[in-house]
Amino acid sequence: MLLRVGQVDVAVASSRDAAEDVLRTHDINFASRAMLAGSKIADQGIVFSPYGDHWRLLRKLATIEFFTVRRVRSFATIRKEQVLSMINNIKTAALSRTPVNVGGALMWTSSSIVAAAAVGTRCRQQEKLLKLVDEVVKLVSGFSVADLFPSLKFVDVLTGMSSKTERMRRELKAIIDEIISDKEMCKSNGGGDKHSTKKEEEEDILDVLLRRKDDENQEFPITPSVVKDVILVRT
Repeated sequence: MLLRVGQVDVAVASSRDAAEDVLRTHDINFASRAMLAGSKIADQGIVFSPYGDHWRLLRKLATIEFFTVRRVRSFATIRKEQVLSMINNIKTAALSRTPVNVGGALMWTSSSIVAAAAVGTRCRQQEKLLKLVDEVVKLVSGFSVADLFPSLKFVDVLTGMSSKTERMRRELKAIIDEIISDKEMCKSNGGGDKHSTKKEEEEDILDVLLRRKDDENQEFPITPSVVKDVILVRT
């Protein structure tokens, strides 16, 4: 079934056979996501990156390093700490009879868990990163005229959508650059031995990426760009 949404043609796999053609027979042809205005903020991450060598590299990293049972279990302490912190904050608010936005608290806790797993619990940029990620999520999930009417891209320029998207893209990558720089500096200034001997359950995602980046014997190279792309999508 073909739908016309604005100026964009949308094909709907409305039958079992059509779904099989899209998801199995011709899955590679449909593997790339449509590039919406907001998705340009993270266009090289595993979620929005087009299907190809770069995407396959990110997927392989995710499969063998980030989504294993052992790795997920290693973040149990982080999850417990963040949930306990949320409970204590709600308890404190209750004692002082202060209203609590439970939905907001749950969202912040979830984001904190993901950020801590990605870059560590002692990241000085964590709060700034979480606030920016919250803005990015709102922007990406919002409406852009250019998504449905490509010929009217100038409207996003007039409304400030384009400049806001580019600003967030720059700020997010700048924060991630700072985080990576701090981690590498810690490793080189006396933290090298400690960093290199970390047990797997003590490593965050950035530790894993930097360790693999320095490994010359691996089958695929981990460049600084790949490190940023993975951290970007993890947050």
